Amino acid sequence: TYILEGDLVVTNYSSDSAILLDSDGNFKDLLYNVENNQEQVVGVNWNAQTSEVILSINGYPDRIVGISAADGTQRTIVQTNQLNGNTFGVAVSAAGEYWAIESHQIEKFDVSGNRINDGIFPTGTLFTNLAQINSTSSGGFVVCGYGGDQVATYDSSANQLNTTVSGI
Repeated sequence: TYILEGDLVVTNYSSDSAILLDSDGNFKDLLYNVENNQEQVVGVNWNAQTSEVILSINGYPDRIVGISAADGTQRTIVQTNQLNGNTFGVAVSAAGEYWAIESHQIEKFDVSGNRINDGIFPTGTLFTNLAQINSTSSGGFVVCGYGGDQVATYDSSANQLNTTVSGI
């Protein structure tokens, strides 16, 4: 197995890469590196359905890639000219759908990587400077951002359920 339980994946915006560390923080491997210095590896998450590390690439083109935990093979999951803003965090729902932060909104893609445009997604501006997204057990998602230092939870239809501000 290439990626073991307890291993850590860290993205580095400046070096345009994702690195694999063991559970003690020791370097294991360069997990993913973009081919040029005009792209950034930004979002990282885990897809339990496919046993892959999921990465959001802000680049030319913007895309979501998966890295197999079994053998480290890479595949492009989402690549569409409709994902073309500043990309940040990425998440996978319990149903296997992909959520991607694009500028101030959330884009949604089905398990095959097709963009969902259903009147809910893509969302409008949720709040400024979204940075990270994660799925919730109830089918919704939680996002945080550095625009106002906010964290907010949403249901599966992108209705805001709760929000808090750090106060820092």
